[in-house]
Amino acid sequence: MLFSGFWRCCVIATLTLLADGAFAQPPQEISVPAEDTIRLQPGQIRILQFGEAVKQIGTPEDNIVEITPQSERIFTFRGLASGETIVTARSDDGRVVHRVRVVVGGNLVKVYGLADEPDYVGFICDGYGCGRGESGQAKANSTAVRKPLRGGGFIEKNYQ
Repeated sequence: MLFSGFWRCCVIATLTLLADGAFAQPPQEISVPAEDTIRLQPGQIRILQFGEAVKQIGTPEDNIVEITPQSERIFTFRGLASGETIVTARSDDGRVVHRVRVVVGGNLVKVYGLADEPDYVGFICDGYGCGRGESGQAKANSTAVRKPLRGGGFIEKNYQ
């Protein structure tokens, strides 16, 4: 039995829709290796250089990290607010040059009293661990102590 033109079109359309659904696959998560993770504190700046020219760079979240181009390969990353995002850099032809995870946040932990350190040693700790942060400000080379006298004035002693 031969199909008429109308029914033939209906059968072809149905088979096309069924075949399209059979070839569809669920989406796959794009993973970024742990070594491609940049950790920043809010306000902290890092400069990254990519291996090739980048035409477009961006993140799905606008308020976690600010990315400023310095050249076609060098970019400044500045942490804005606590959070985590993926940065994708693309070339002129739309190909992915590099993906990197950016984690902004953590807490500055200050450890006082360590030998050979002027004031404190800072560690930045987050859910992944702690890393060396900033050091305290250097101590003054000399200290002046003033003691008031009963009749007015003061005695000043300098310590080196």
